[in-house]
This record gives sequence, structure tokens and C-alpha cells, in this order.
Amino acid sequence: MRISDKNSVLDDLDIEILNQLNSDSSVANSRLAEIVGLAASTTLMRVRGLVQRGVIRKFTLDVDYNKIGLGVQAIVFLSLRRQDEVTMQPMIERISSAGNVVQIFHVSGNEDLLVHVAVSDSESLREFIQMHLTSDPNVRNAQTHLIFGHTR
Repeated sequence: MRISDKNSVLDDLDIEILNQLNSDSSVANSRLAEIVGLAASTTLMRVRGLVQRGVIRKFTLDVDYNKIGLGVQAIVFLSLRRQDEVTMQPMIERISSAGNVVQIFHVSGNEDLLVHVAVSDSESLREFIQMHLTSDPNVRNAQTHLIFGHTR
């Protein structure tokens, strides 16, 4: 995703830094400075400022799950019986800690949670869904969608 919002509270240099880091978060600071046209020390100060202000929440990896034996990915759409904070937050934490969870989205609409999982095979996917998702009494409905491809 390229950031290009003209209504942003960031200046053009901060937006360009974010775009470069979004493309490759492992880029060396000296190379990043060269790309955006700033001194390395200024670039480092700007990146640290983006982190301190919470604009950059963390630096992450983009893992090829196929190469580590987790060739089946799916997004499981969950509709819940209750969506209050007392129910929702512990549920999200429990699902997050289950293993094989790539990310969870709390969304509006017909579904309440989208759970992205990566597992080794279809049997493991079925077991994960049964053990960690549909066994929860708060889950009203679950729909599983296999991921055939992903572009970041």
C-alpha cells in the first residue's frame, strides 16, 4: 500500500519514509536516507519520531508460509453472539495465543472477526477451527475461505 493522502498530518518526507519502510522494513538507514534525500541522522530522527508518535507501531516480517511447511492459509469469518468489550477482548487474546494465527481483524458488518491462519494441511485447518474457534459458545457462525494468493 502506498500512502498518498493529501489530508495526512504528516509531511511529504515522513510519507515517503513510511512508503519506503512499507516496501522494505529491513532497509538500512543509510540507504533509506539516500532514497528520501536526507542525511542519515535526520532520517533516523524522523523514523524514531514516527515510532514515538505511534505512527509506526512495529516492524514485522513477511513470511512465506509455504517455505516453512504451512502451505494452507485461510481466513475464517466469525459471527459472534456477543460483541461487548468484556467478551471480545479475552476472545481475541485467546485466539491470538492459539498458534498458527497470522492476524485477526475486528470488523463491522455481518461478521465480527476475521481470523487469518496458516497451517500445514486441510486436516490441521479443520482441527484448528474446531478446537479454537467453533468450540467457543460465543461463536454463532464460522465461514472458512481458503487463500490462494496474497499480494502485499
